Amino acid sequence: MADQTGDTPVVTGTPEVKEPVVTPPAADSKPAEPVADTKLVADPAPVVKDEPPATGTDWAALREGFAKGDEKLAKRLARYSSVDSALEALVAAQDKIAKGEHKTPLGADATPEEIAAFRAANGIPEKPEDYKIELADNLVVGEADKPLVDAFLKEIAHPGNMPPGEANKVLSWYFAQQEAAAEERTQLDFNAKEQGEEALREEWGSEFKLNKNLIIGMLDSAPDGVGDSILSARTADGTPLASHPATLRWLADMAREINPVATVVPGSGTNAAQTIETELAGLTKMMGDKNSEYWKGPLADKNQERYRQLIEVQQKLNK
Repeated sequence: MADQTGDTPVVTGTPEVKEPVVTPPAADSKPAEPVADTKLVADPAPVVKDEPPATGTDWAALREGFAKGDEKLAKRLARYSSVDSALEALVAAQDKIAKGEHKTPLGADATPEEIAAFRAANGIPEKPEDYKIELADNLVVGEADKPLVDAFLKEIAHPGNMPPGEANKVLSWYFAQQEAAAEERTQLDFNAKEQGEEALREEWGSEFKLNKNLIIGMLDSAPDGVGDSILSARTADGTPLASHPATLRWLADMAREINPVATVVPGSGTNAAQTIETELAGLTKMMGDKNSEYWKGPLADKNQERYRQLIEVQQKLNK
């Protein structure tokens, strides 16, 4: 029954609860896209599959362990590509030491006792003159070469603690070079002689031998050794004067001036004047006969030229 005391009605019992109404999305609508995170994220570092990180058995890791912080040692170990190559190098070095191929050099401040011990250990003589010279390829040290060899041993080999084997190698090389140079020089001299004679034979013709004899005779009259010195001398390019055409021409001209008789009466010596007079007398007699060979026949020109030569030489002798 309603309360009649007021205007507001009193509700009794449990009130009704209604479900919220949910409106489904339209069929053609798209789902809402997520809101992008504005925080920047760095790209992850690329992973190199062919180079796995170093492990306890990796050569790079082993090198680092062996070096123990020593940068120089680390660099030396880095020269090798693996443990095997490093061990092979170590064994090879030990073999050299065992064979005596690797020896500790003397220090700059080595004492005389240390030097003596080093020389004894390496077979180096105590004195330069104790080196035993044994050249290769049957080379021989001549008398003229001994001062040079002695100087080499005294000034180079012994002060430098050069073992005998090394000293002999150096000397063998030097004398081999000297011999090769001498052989080359001999061939060049031969070529120069051939070429020089060929040029002068063409120029001097039938008097080639005469001019050579005149040169030799003139040089033989010089003081002892002068003639040989001239003929053994060389031009700036190394050509011997004895094969130098220009020099030989000049010497031949000089010889003819000094000894004109020899060009006309070769080999007459002190009897040259008498020989010329005798020959002139015969030609003069022929000149008195117009039918003689001085005037007629194939020998006429030759006899007349001969007469002129003899007169010219006679005039030079009478000066």
